[in-house]
Amino acid sequence: MIIFSRLVTLKGAVGAVMEYTHEVTTLVNDIVDVEVALSVCGPGYPGNSFIWATTVESRAQLADTQATLLANSAYQEMSAKGLEFWTGPPLDRLREVLHLAGISEGDTVPVGSTSTVVTANIANGKFGEAIPWSIELTDYASQLFGAPVAFTRSLAGSFAEVAWITVTETPADLDKVHQLELTDEGYGQRIDAAGDLFVEGSAHRAYLTRIA
Repeated sequence: MIIFSRLVTLKGAVGAVMEYTHEVTTLVNDIVDVEVALSVCGPGYPGNSFIWATTVESRAQLADTQATLLANSAYQEMSAKGLEFWTGPPLDRLREVLHLAGISEGDTVPVGSTSTVVTANIANGKFGEAIPWSIELTDYASQLFGAPVAFTRSLAGSFAEVAWITVTETPADLDKVHQLELTDEGYGQRIDAAGDLFVEGSAHRAYLTRIA
């Protein structure tokens, strides 16, 4: 399973921007067979940013989906309208899901939930050790947090980047996760055990909340 996402930073009045992003989401979901979710970006992302994301089974399915959109006249008109709001080119990402814990393929992230995206770059010569360590951490974290966690690797952009995506339904759930990261002995031991598996200083955390 592959997660395709498009990050955009928009300008304009809040009401107009929100109307535009929801219009795009509704239109795209009317045209294609996959579900496209809209999220507003939080800390860790550029201000006034939004992400559209969907899951596909393969690059071939993604290519077919994109071709369908590009051939649709209503989508072409909506893209032209977007020039009023976009501050620059979008950032497209492809992430291959290597492991899921607490969630199954085909499950959807509910509207209103917050996804925490933690990324890091595997150090040279450490792929063979880092992937099993990451999968074990994914299982432990999901059970500890009581939340779904997906572990992915980048298929575009940084070759060595991996990501853990944790989904929490409420702000209180997110506060619980943050507290457990600090207080759970088993979690701390596992983080310490990473040692030199990842490039020092490459870890990054960001948040996004699904709004449609």
